[in-house]
Amino acid sequence: MRTRLAYALGTAMLLAHPAAFAQDQIVIRAVAHPPSLVYHQEIAARFMAARPDIRIEYSAPPGDYAELIQETLRASLTDNPVDLGFFGNFTVPTLIERGLAVPLNDVIAAEPDWSTLGYSDNMMSVSAYDGVQYGVPFSITLPVVFYNADLVARAGGDPDTLPTDWDGVIDLAARIDALGANTAGLFIRMDDTWMFQSLVFSQGGTLMSAEDTTVAFDDAVGAWAVDIFHRIGTTANMPALTHGQARQLFAAGNLGILVSSGAVAAGLLDGAGGRFEIMATGFPEVTEASRLPGGGNAAVIVSPDPEEHQAIWDYILFATGPVGQTLMAQATGYMPVNGIPETVPDLLGDFYADNPVHRAGLAERDLTTKWYAFPGPNGIEIDRLLTNALLDVIHGRATPEEAMTTMVDGAQALL
Repeated sequence: MRTRLAYALGTAMLLAHPAAFAQDQIVIRAVAHPPSLVYHQEIAARFMAARPDIRIEYSAPPGDYAELIQETLRASLTDNPVDLGFFGNFTVPTLIERGLAVPLNDVIAAEPDWSTLGYSDNMMSVSAYDGVQYGVPFSITLPVVFYNADLVARAGGDPDTLPTDWDGVIDLAARIDALGANTAGLFIRMDDTWMFQSLVFSQGGTLMSAEDTTVAFDDAVGAWAVDIFHRIGTTANMPALTHGQARQLFAAGNLGILVSSGAVAAGLLDGAGGRFEIMATGFPEVTEASRLPGGGNAAVIVSPDPEEHQAIWDYILFATGPVGQTLMAQATGYMPVNGIPETVPDLLGDFYADNPVHRAGLAERDLTTKWYAFPGPNGIEIDRLLTNALLDVIHGRATPEEAMTTMVDGAQALL
């Protein structure tokens, strides 16, 4: 409370004397994932109102997190490098390997009230590697299962007792799919290996050996995960759609179950417009021993100018602090990485009480672990190889056994 009061008083003083900073304004060039630009700009506007000595200029390269990395790498070779990026958690190792990510251990140690600012060790660990903190998580999401409660009821399910295991989810999806030609049962997000990792980690498995040299998912847990995808295709008859198309189908009321990121909650609710009830649960078959890879992104300083680092750090603290996290969580469905907002009624306390779909993944937040990034220059290619092999299983182009062989042999060769 003292820290928040001190920040508020400091903000008031800055607003009272904005001219003091006019001549020495620091310009920070930031990049963010395109869909998040609206709330990033709102957070930046609030920060700049309090800190006129700093200007945040955002750009959002078209594409995904991989494009953000490419933009940053290209810019690092020019006279106009990126200073700050909100990079996908699984892409941070690339920045570390290229020597662009600035270590934050010293600046964190210099924060006298760090332990009171709302950052848990578990959340911070998502952006730490080999004992070095390279980023501050900005948004975290875990896999969530969204249900169209009306279709669940029509298929003979009980919206008040939704499935907790994959057998129940797949069986319910098959019954929803059988309702009619315009209704699909289930879609699981398959843009990358996130859902495969989630399945494997939820059962205590791993993707690689401890030395990161040998594939380790060619075991019983890995086979079980691949079989889940097989049953999603054969039993639940998953439609051949993109993730974006599936979200539209769900919002239109024609998809019964969507296994996706909790971050899409706001978009689904807005799209449905109250025409049917949306319900949400956490990932199936999760126990206290499970781990789930955290999606989302982290704020990473990549400025080559040490004189800018303190100003960038001040902005990171604001964006990942109570105000920034409240704006982000309400606009999306991502979980706040900061623990303060949900304890304050006027921030996220009342919001979560009134919006159960938004809090579906909160109960599993303590299970969050790193989204695994395959090592070496072919890491992204390995991720795509596995994703395509799993899509082949879902859509009947390969058996689970064939897909596992492709995944294991292909990944090991690329390593």
